[in-house]
Amino acid sequence: RSFADLGGVPADLGGAAAAAGSSTKYSKIKPYYARVVAVEGLCVITSPDDKDTVRLELEISPDALTAGGLSYQPGDALGIWPTNPPEVVDELLQQLGATGDELVATPAWHYQEDTAAAAAGGMISLQHALSVCYDLKTPKAQ
Repeated sequence: RSFADLGGVPADLGGAAAAAGSSTKYSKIKPYYARVVAVEGLCVITSPDDKDTVRLELEISPDALTAGGLSYQPGDALGIWPTNPPEVVDELLQQLGATGDELVATPAWHYQEDTAAAAAGGMISLQHALSVCYDLKTPKAQ
């Protein structure tokens, strides 16, 4: 299946990240946003407790590799921070009767994207939390 079949990603992420970070290396605090161009399942899921292992093919701009300092060698770790499609987040907010501007605690396991959450006392908007902190496509029972 293509990534578009799985919900897609905003079209301008790769270019925006490359343009914004051409002079500074990417890191956990300053991630590079890449477009997923292919997803291949590598295992058969037989129970809800099974982990789904996939092979991802990412589109990386040449600028990110040179000016942005993005490099990857065999054996390196790679973090993947998926996002939920904006229309899915908007639909859930509508069902909840929320605006999305409500402040909620940043989950302890969530990476810190910038200092805005720290400046707000560890709070982020509900819309942002639903966009990047939770898997809305396959929610867990608990």
